[in-house]
Amino acid sequence: GAGDAVGVKVASVASLVGCVLTILLFAVPIRMLPETIANLYVPSGTPNGAAVNQMVVVFLPLVTSFAIFDALQVAAHQALRGLKDVRAPMLLAGFSFWAIGFPLAAWLSLATPVGAKGVWWGLLAGLMVASVLLGIRLRQKVRGFAAPQPGRMRQDP
Repeated sequence: GAGDAVGVKVASVASLVGCVLTILLFAVPIRMLPETIANLYVPSGTPNGAAVNQMVVVFLPLVTSFAIFDALQVAAHQALRGLKDVRAPMLLAGFSFWAIGFPLAAWLSLATPVGAKGVWWGLLAGLMVASVLLGIRLRQKVRGFAAPQPGRMRQDP
């Protein structure tokens, strides 16, 4: 409400970068050490531990990508909400998940040999599309941000 276009841009970029950097603190070690992470939860020596860990090691790299794109789309969505833009982001996210992510997840997991990984690949595609679309929308809103018109906002004495 302060009409600070530079502040809006700085806050938006800081939010996006901060979210991604925070997720990278977790994603990088998980991606680099999937066996170690899996063994923390289900030691290989336990019954079925090796089989479970083998599946976990396959999924953890997908999970890290999922987390990065989720952080981007959530940060963009929240920045847009702060700019009082809620309808278009809702429609963009709905399109990304319902028209792209879920159908692709269902097709990959049920109609291709990809199997269970297809669910994650499909949902990841939906998150990627949401990240891009919401990022574009945020960029447009930040570029078009203008100070409120005189008389339309209460001025403090």
